[in-house]
Amino acid sequence: MNTHTLIARAQTAVAAASTLGSIEALRLANDAWDLADTAGRLMAARERKDVKTGEELTKLVARPIASRLTDAGILVCRAEEMIKACKKNDEARAQAQKIAELQGLLSHRDFRAPAAQKRIKAELRQLLAA
Repeated sequence: MNTHTLIARAQTAVAAASTLGSIEALRLANDAWDLADTAGRLMAARERKDVKTGEELTKLVARPIASRLTDAGILVCRAEEMIKACKKNDEARAQAQKIAELQGLLSHRDFRAPAAQKRIKAELRQLLAA
């Protein structure tokens, strides 16, 4: 995976994690973004043969570029997995809430008509089958 792709995935993961409110995924994605960005700056300085900038960056970070990119890739993947899990949990929570609401409607006096009961039960079956 190249540096630009890694940075883009990390940025996307940061945005998704902050939207979902997942602190751990946000931390992982942010760390990955930092690692990938630093590795990208080191590579760019090396390509420009900018010794001063390259030396300054190397002093700031002791690990080699390949190690940083590998770690960033691992962190991004873990953050993306956590984000997927959060989304599934949110979807399951929303489905459970909808089922509870429909079950509440079944016992409500305004929905005792057979047509309303049939419609609510059909919707419940559909939700439970999913």
